[in-house]
Amino acid sequence: MNKLAFKVIGLILLLVLACDTDKKVPEKVLASFEQKFPGAKNVEWDMENDSEWEAEFIMDEVEYSSNFTNDGQWTETEFELNISELPEEVQLVIASNYSDYNIEAIESSETKEGIVYEIALEKGEINVELTISKEGVIVKKETVEEKEED
Repeated sequence: MNKLAFKVIGLILLLVLACDTDKKVPEKVLASFEQKFPGAKNVEWDMENDSEWEAEFIMDEVEYSSNFTNDGQWTETEFELNISELPEEVQLVIASNYSDYNIEAIESSETKEGIVYEIALEKGEINVELTISKEGVIVKKETVEEKEED
């Protein structure tokens, strides 16, 4: 092999090693996860940020994501659902105030504070993201209007 081939191979190896940012999931995180979700299957781990891990997994044929701090504290679990699976109070809020919007996504989000429902809605260039309590109270509302590109 010539010098150029060695340099190319060396550069490729360096890039592969530089991109290999997989860190080992801490034992405390794994133990907390196993205790909270003993029936989880197909678990895949990623670092959410410097202090939090996210597990994506399947349980009872539903796709979940759940977050844990580096010391194993559970922080949140989310999964998608259909509008018919929402509490009646939440369905009423959507039907009463956003009946002319298209539902893009619905997620259940559970934290230590309880369960809320995150709903992404769209109407033309307007996107609305709602967080609604199980009692039907809008906890958070974000509206973004998309601008047309010239």
